Amino acid sequence: MAKLMNSFISSKKINSFIKNNIKYVFFLVLIYMSYRMGMDVAAKKYFGIVVLILIGFWLFVFLNKKSAVYILIVLIPFSYVIKILMTTIGIPFAGIFGAYKDLMIIMLMFTIMARIAIESSHTFKASKLHWPIIMFLLASLFPFLTTLISYGMLDAILGLRRTIIYVLMFFIVINVLKDREDVIKFSNTMFVIGFLLCLGGLLQLLFFRGTLLRTSIAALSPGIGITALRPYSVFHGPPEFATFTAYFSGFFLAMSFYFKNIKWSRIFSVLLLITFLVLLFSFTRSAWGAFVLSCMIWGLLKPKIAFRRVGLIVIIGIVIASIFIFNPLILYRFSQIFDPEEGSRKHRSLDWRERYAVTKIKDIPSILFGQGYVYGVRSSIMLERDKAEGKDVQYIHNFYLQLYWEMGLFGLISFTWLLAAYLALLLKTERLLKDEYLKGIANGMFVATLTYIISLFFNPLTFTMTSIFFAFAGVAVLMQRIAISEQN
Repeated sequence: MAKLMNSFISSKKINSFIKNNIKYVFFLVLIYMSYRMGMDVAAKKYFGIVVLILIGFWLFVFLNKKSAVYILIVLIPFSYVIKILMTTIGIPFAGIFGAYKDLMIIMLMFTIMARIAIESSHTFKASKLHWPIIMFLLASLFPFLTTLISYGMLDAILGLRRTIIYVLMFFIVINVLKDREDVIKFSNTMFVIGFLLCLGGLLQLLFFRGTLLRTSIAALSPGIGITALRPYSVFHGPPEFATFTAYFSGFFLAMSFYFKNIKWSRIFSVLLLITFLVLLFSFTRSAWGAFVLSCMIWGLLKPKIAFRRVGLIVIIGIVIASIFIFNPLILYRFSQIFDPEEGSRKHRSLDWRERYAVTKIKDIPSILFGQGYVYGVRSSIMLERDKAEGKDVQYIHNFYLQLYWEMGLFGLISFTWLLAAYLALLLKTERLLKDEYLKGIANGMFVATLTYIISLFFNPLTFTMTSIFFAFAGVAVLMQRIAISEQN
């Protein structure tokens, strides 16, 4: 009897049946999950609508992973606008649409894991980015436990989700995109989206000035108050939009300088000039500094490429000089960078040196594991508690200090390792690649990534920028594999 059962279980027909039909089991699980989410999210009278929406969403992603990735990366920059629209609508099942990005990322990862489970031939191909990313994920478990003990399960899950959702973009990209065509299509899609959203900021400046955010900067002369009108396009505010613009300006600059092909160089030069103009009128000095420093570092590493387009350098110089001459506010804003008593600079210096060190870092129970996920998680409760305890409640304009506070040394070291490995991978891959367009993308990605790394010294992480950061990290790994296959 035992032999009969063993032979039955090992039967090729049975194995084949399981392998061919397990996807339907996964889909049944998805339907059940949709049912449960529908119960949690919707009022009873909208329950059926929510379940149908979720099942349709799951089915689309399950059957069209690559299309889902492109839809996701197109929609990610619109996260804030979608959230505002759904809040404005105010219908009970609007929350499902507001959380579309989380749902889509989780669904994509779920279907990828299902495919790996089904395909016995699947092999894990690790890169030098996998290990720091895996360490970063492991490091995120420590603040999860700290938050769980101190503040409860809800805060712990929300904080962990905030970290994991970013990182999953890396694993999605390297498992869904496959070859040169995918890399180019993904990158070009991001270039178009980046340019259009920067163009939206320019249109805001020219034709929709009533929608601009008014930020008091300073007085050019005693008694004269000057207010800067700052664009934000579809983002939460001017700083996030400026970081986004600087990121893609770095891409466009490196690619316009790199290409020997005049057609490509001219296309990216036009994109650069427009995004750079918007960047100047963002009045965001951290974005200015991040962009300039990253370009200078790239120029020192690639001097021959940096001086390939002397004419473009002259044009950019003329644009900057003209704007400084005809717009004294930008010149004044620039001069404030060197003023140690300037309000914003003094405030951030106090944050870093005194407020943060005194009220935050010294309170960390363990320098290895951090305080836990506290910033941005049920923030109103956290602020009230800090006020009651007499602590300063200013958030810190420095992601690395914030990361040290929340995740401790393990989190900070793993993220720093990731950044160093990412830049080293891009430099190495760029040397190995033979395809000119991919080499151009690698150069652009290096400047853009360096711009983002520098900007984190002055700004916290945002969903949009960090999702793009990890998605392009996946693209970097794909380009490395393409370079190795070209060598072979």
